[in-house]
Amino acid sequence: MNRGVATAPSSATASRLTPAFAVIDVETTGLSPNRDRILELAIVRLDATGNVVDESVGRFDPEGPVGATHIHGIRQSDVIGKPLFRDVAATVIAALSSLPIVAHNAKFDLAFLRAELTAAGWEVPRLATYCTLRS
Repeated sequence: MNRGVATAPSSATASRLTPAFAVIDVETTGLSPNRDRILELAIVRLDATGNVVDESVGRFDPEGPVGATHIHGIRQSDVIGKPLFRDVAATVIAALSSLPIVAHNAKFDLAFLRAELTAAGWEVPRLATYCTLRS
């Protein structure tokens, strides 16, 4: 073994590190993407064999009441000082760019994601999706 010398990963290792799809989940202030906001977004990116490449969870200041704490467990104090969604929209776009999206009740999650990104000034392309609720 050659210590201190970096070697490129094998093509098998590299393919395991390349995201093939993303699983998302949102927690929201309510049920309408036209008037309610995302409080929390989780993104787990996986390779083609289902191994986790990376994951992130972010909470956001919804600029208003958090809504149904009894459903999502998020209190107003949990979002004080958190970023606004629009302030991290570029990071979200980068994480999801060109990946198929998997979600439970994908229509709901993607409607909120689309509404938040549009409100932040981003054009949102049609995203390939797989809904675990409808499978």
